[in-house]
Amino acid sequence: MKSFNSLKIKELCKSRNMTLKELSERIGLSQTGLQGIFKNNSTSIDTLEKICQVFEVPIEFFFSGVETNMVGSDGITIGGKSQMIDVPYSESPRINELEEQLEDKRKIILYISDRRLIDLAVTAEEFVKHFLKSGAGKEEMDKFYEIVFTRELFDEAVEKGHVRDKDLLDRYAEWKKKRRV
Repeated sequence: MKSFNSLKIKELCKSRNMTLKELSERIGLSQTGLQGIFKNNSTSIDTLEKICQVFEVPIEFFFSGVETNMVGSDGITIGGKSQMIDVPYSESPRINELEEQLEDKRKIILYISDRRLIDLAVTAEEFVKHFLKSGAGKEEMDKFYEIVFTRELFDEAVEKGHVRDKDLLDRYAEWKKKRRV
């Protein structure tokens, strides 16, 4: 399996006379976030795609074991020992393998994201039951609902059908109507 090589980002910055600060600004990532890529030698697919757009390189450039000869717009060859890929980009078995790996990672990210939404929905439902059992009054419940319903992820959890408690959904619908007025 090919592994991500964050040092190639630094190589590209150096070859293009771009500072890491400039790169972080162009991809919309904090400098701390960019440093995290080097520290952990990993990044999200979205961030990697943004970096690829900035430097106009294919994603596979950042994976060890994938040797390509990258020539920047300034004519400088990037990446020490390299060789040309003889097959067209779309037909490269290496690229197809990497695209499959990226698709698998996207599926994992979606699963993790959905898992968080499900956890949020279940937690909200459990808290409602707990507060009602403990005899919480209308004012306390309204405060609780306000906190839960203003969470951006709660909207998404409802939209994806993860919130199943009918009373909670009814209260949410009422709250949304009041917010629109």
